[in-house]
Amino acid sequence: MNLPNLKIYLLILTICASLASCSDKKHEATATSSSRLEVTAGIPPLETMVKEIGGDSVNVTCLMGAGTDPESFDPGASALRSAAESRIYFAIGSLPFEEQLTKGLKENNRQIDIINLAGEVDPIYGTHGEDADPHIWLSVRNARNMAKKIFDALSEARPTARGYFENRLRIMEGRLDSLDNAFSQALAPRHGGTFIIGHPSLTYMARDYGLRQIALTPGHKENSALSMRQRLDDAAASSPLAIFTQPGPDGRMTAEAAERLGIPATRFNPMSPDWEKQLSTAVAALSASK
Repeated sequence: MNLPNLKIYLLILTICASLASCSDKKHEATATSSSRLEVTAGIPPLETMVKEIGGDSVNVTCLMGAGTDPESFDPGASALRSAAESRIYFAIGSLPFEEQLTKGLKENNRQIDIINLAGEVDPIYGTHGEDADPHIWLSVRNARNMAKKIFDALSEARPTARGYFENRLRIMEGRLDSLDNAFSQALAPRHGGTFIIGHPSLTYMARDYGLRQIALTPGHKENSALSMRQRLDDAAASSPLAIFTQPGPDGRMTAEAAERLGIPATRFNPMSPDWEKQLSTAVAALSASK
């Protein structure tokens, strides 16, 4: 266990121990009251999905901020305390900080449900070393499957609100289907085309619409000057449709690549709460290319 994960795990143990004396009373009160269901989401896009289905029947806490890098994220004590007090924790299931976090929560709060949403998605390998690509939410098709899992978990925890959750799920599914259709039509003429991005976060969207993603900084790997030059040469030879720059060091590198290749860079934030808008922005850039 590396040091950041050990730190998270030990902090969870401390928090859960302090809550142990009142946990039984808290959950008994939750089960008999009409108060909002307390749940936690690991990242902002997932928080948005849970809020959309849960509406005013849930209170959603998010562990990570929109501008945070999930590869190096270390949740603080207040965020971990909130997660420890939740009835449900919604996890992507393949982000670096999640393994020890979910293990600690489950061992010390037997009444919490850990919902791993990666199980609802056909994983893609090869972009993040030996691990599956974790950016499962950046695909409206994946998101539709994830929404159903969120609905199931909320309905099990709060059966009296099942009809309410189902109505909201149907609205969300209808909108996602419309987005998928619009994206498919917009990108059909670009099938087989290439785009450039810093960190490989649009892998699932690329699969959905038959595109090729060239990542300048492969996940979990150091980028040497030689490998960077090779990737830039590959990108230039592919006549890329668009280039996306993201927050952080990868964004600066991609902006430099855009200048070198003479392609306008489009800003893209994979951790934005408004993940649908981010995907729409990406599709607009790809479909507008000549």
